[in-house]
Amino acid sequence: MNPSKAIVFSCDENFSPLAKGLVLSLEKHGFPNSEIDVVFLDFGCRDGTLTWLNQHKIKIHPLHDDQLPSGLLARIQPHQRAQVCRPNLHAILPSYDMYLWLDSD
Repeated sequence: MNPSKAIVFSCDENFSPLAKGLVLSLEKHGFPNSEIDVVFLDFGCRDGTLTWLNQHKIKIHPLHDDQLPSGLLARIQPHQRAQVCRPNLHAILPSYDMYLWLDSD
């Protein structure tokens, strides 16, 4: 059975060192595990960062423009996608019943 709960975070490449620190902290506390996935919403990280996350058992989900409210995209900076995607997690990641958003910093 797949976990129905997810810890979710996101960033662009500029904040990837903080995201890696978050992953290492979560690992120390036993996440991900059989009950809770850790999911990274990717909107612009390099292959090396994505490979590192994958090696740490983080589920990587690309965040596409069509998953965000179209009226917002014209008004936000690219790094703000991590902020505006939060109210839409149920649509972006529909296989989960419960989400916990953590900022990488």
